[in-house]
Amino acid sequence: MNELADQTGGARTPGLESAAIFVLLIVIPVIANLSFGGVSTGSFAFITLLVSLIPVLWLVNTFRYGRFTAAFHPTQLAFAGLIVLGLFQLLPLAGSAVPDGVLTEGASNALSVEPNATRLAVIRLFVFGVFFSAALTFIDSRSRIRKLVVVLVIFGSLMAFFAVLQSLSDPTTIYGITPAAQARPFGSFINRHHFASFLVMMFAMSLAPLVGGGVKRDKLVFFGIAVILIGTGVIFAGSRGAFLSLVAVLSFLAVSFLLINRSDARANPRRSGKSLLGRPALIIGSAVGLLLVLIVFAVWAGGEQELLRGAAMQEAGDDFSTGRLHYWSVALKIFYANPLIGSGLESFGVAFTRYDTWSGIYRVEHAHNDYLQMLSDGGVVGLSLVLVFIYSLFRSAIGTIRGAKDRFRRSAAVGALAGCFGVMVHSFVDFPLRTNANMFFFLLLAVIATGTTNRNPERKRGA
Repeated sequence: MNELADQTGGARTPGLESAAIFVLLIVIPVIANLSFGGVSTGSFAFITLLVSLIPVLWLVNTFRYGRFTAAFHPTQLAFAGLIVLGLFQLLPLAGSAVPDGVLTEGASNALSVEPNATRLAVIRLFVFGVFFSAALTFIDSRSRIRKLVVVLVIFGSLMAFFAVLQSLSDPTTIYGITPAAQARPFGSFINRHHFASFLVMMFAMSLAPLVGGGVKRDKLVFFGIAVILIGTGVIFAGSRGAFLSLVAVLSFLAVSFLLINRSDARANPRRSGKSLLGRPALIIGSAVGLLLVLIVFAVWAGGEQELLRGAAMQEAGDDFSTGRLHYWSVALKIFYANPLIGSGLESFGVAFTRYDTWSGIYRVEHAHNDYLQMLSDGGVVGLSLVLVFIYSLFRSAIGTIRGAKDRFRRSAAVGALAGCFGVMVHSFVDFPLRTNANMFFFLLLAVIATGTTNRNPERKRGA
């Protein structure tokens, strides 16, 4: 759970600066998503500029009210650890294998085989770390969490609707004006698999409050439409990994709400057996039924080819992404050569060339398995830090779910954790979180899943 470092030991700091930070925490991921995932140098530079406004506003708020408020969470240790690891990999401790006089400039002596990429990785981690720390601190009330969930559901629905329309009308360009060379875009991303991963996160956030309760009756239709739109978008993307993660999210939600209702029944025996969600056959059947509805709706809308491909029932032909077994084997070779700290964060593209047995015609920058790539890039230390993050996330989220005082807060936490779980499943066969926009949304979901608001008063100003 969040432990707050507050000089006054009391309520969190109100103010216009706090409200502005909250708005930035929503705007930044949205801008990153709309700007092709925030993966280009220019878009990420602009996003970094926006993130840099957060500590400035934070500092102004501190001086204005004479109180510093910050949230600490164990997951932040993983970020700090990865930054330290990256900085260590940049130290000139490796020596140079290039004889003097061969190059016009001295060869790098860094431990990382690609210091430039590792340096950029450290910068990215720092930007995400600032964003995450601010989100943990300023998304600190039930009202803000509720507003954030509604914004995520609306934005996810609109983007899914846009992606499907674009796929049907002009599948080779983004926004109808930007061609994607040697790629099949979807939505606002060049990589359709990563956009589908974003939709899976939004799908979980839409479905959980609908199933778990806490939503007013006049909002049920809104959440139901969002589930259909976003779920259809996932299927239309034609991503096998996203289809797998969609099934994982449905399974996670089914099991989670089944356990929650059983726990509620034990706490209140009078209600035992009255809750429909407490019946395993019904909840599992509902999950399967929803998946079938999404499939039928996608086929009706003209997405049968995407469905077949996403369900791995159709051959991918010359799809470059089908060489995963080879990439994974190379990643393991890189790890064996650098078992402790790896070859350098984000250095896979360079390290790959040393162990690649193919023709070398393609430039492979990712292992298409984020866990294996972290093992090759960061060694045992890097993967351990990732596992620490996952363990801390689930441990804290379970505590938040158990301690939630209202059904919406609990449902939102379950949905956010399910969305994170879906991305983690997808990461076994892809690298969705290396798209900057997806990482921002993932961190927002992590905050919704773990944020503790019950023991702190609501804001009276700036909410």
